[in-house]
Amino acid sequence: MLRHRVAVAISCPLAQGNATAHAPELAVSLNNLGIHLAAAERRAEALATAEEAVQVTLRLAEAVPVARQSALAAALHNLAIQPAGAGGSRTPWKR
Repeated sequence: MLRHRVAVAISCPLAQGNATAHAPELAVSLNNLGIHLAAAERRAEALATAEEAVQVTLRLAEAVPVARQSALAAALHNLAIQPAGAGGSRTPWKR
């Protein structure tokens, strides 16, 4: 799981500096981290990470809708499979 946290830590500032180039990698890194957090039964962290992955992917999908549809579907799927007792907004796509 550490490598996924490192990937997010590296990708986040890069995406803030150049979203077009680095936000896709950030979204993938967040998705991967969320999956591993869920597997480790760290539900609240997994849910928060999945919600963040959806937000990043939504921003990408708004810019290039067709190119990011599969990534958005994967992020929403990962969010949907989070256990109900984890808390969180459960509707991260509403702003």
